[in-house]
Amino acid sequence: MERKPPSKKLTVAQAAKLLGMTRQGVYLAIKHQRLVASRTGGQISIDRASVREYRRWQREALRPAKPRKLTDAEFLQHLWDSDPD
Repeated sequence: MERKPPSKKLTVAQAAKLLGMTRQGVYLAIKHQRLVASRTGGQISIDRASVREYRRWQREALRPAKPRKLTDAEFLQHLWDSDPD
């Protein structure tokens, strides 16, 4: 039995399941133009490529920024400033 290729369009509930979010979170992402959606009749559909792009954006947004490496003078100043004595 041959498997069908996945649809290029997703419903809000399917996108929420893929992204690990609630449906309200998906609606907010659409409202803030983070996800591209279209309305057909009364149903909202989201492109699978848009979900992939949102996932990539989400990973980069959650990644903490690397702290700047201090120069020797800055490091010594930090030691002096944080010394309790």
